[in-house]
Amino acid sequence: MGTFDDVMENARNAAQAAGKKIGETADITKLKLQAVSIRGDMKRIYESLGKDMYKMIKNGKLAKDGYEAETEKLDELSNQLSMTLKLIDKAKGSIKCPVCGQSCSHDSIYCKKCGSKLK
Repeated sequence: MGTFDDVMENARNAAQAAGKKIGETADITKLKLQAVSIRGDMKRIYESLGKDMYKMIKNGKLAKDGYEAETEKLDELSNQLSMTLKLIDKAKGSIKCPVCGQSCSHDSIYCKKCGSKLK
């Protein structure tokens, strides 16, 4: 019976490891979806600002007032996106290139995109 117990223990360990990996993948997927949602919100604000600015420029008006709320929301979303992307990198065990922002493996010495030294 010792062999059967060993097989069962190995199977149990493998199932636990697989469950942990699935959980990590699900967490990364949730963060990626959050990043997509934030980008969509930012895009809508950029489009609104762009349309209004275009109209003001065409009418010869200088856009000084009325954009405080949009720019504050855009700054907030930009910060949320930055934090979300950092969480994704942390969960994946990756680091950002300080020069180009490319996500690289934590054990990389050079950036795979621009070749800059990472460490």
